Amino acid sequence: MESSSQGKLRLAVTIALQLGVTLGGLAGIAFAPPAQGRILLVPLTASAEARLPASALGHDAVLLGSGPIRGSLVVMAGRDTPTWTMLRLGVLPVAAFSAGCGQFRDGLTPA
Repeated sequence: MESSSQGKLRLAVTIALQLGVTLGGLAGIAFAPPAQGRILLVPLTASAEARLPASALGHDAVLLGSGPIRGSLVVMAGRDTPTWTMLRLGVLPVAAFSAGCGQFRDGLTPA
């Protein structure tokens, strides 16, 4: 028979796991790159930052400007930009929201 403290711990762990999965799913939906539109490309390593411009433009993306995160770029692209390829290169593609990318550092404004 389980003690009361073990039962409470098991319940707390179960609730924490469910909350983590739910929040992770919502974040995945909210930040998933759109089928067509602005995508924020965030380099995850220094070498990815150095390769980012060539990598992005090599996949038919149109450069709109620098992003709000150091080394990031905002591009106009579609799902043809391979997400898994970008991840293997150390670049995280996420949806570019107007609130975070409304005014690019180089003075360009979003279309």
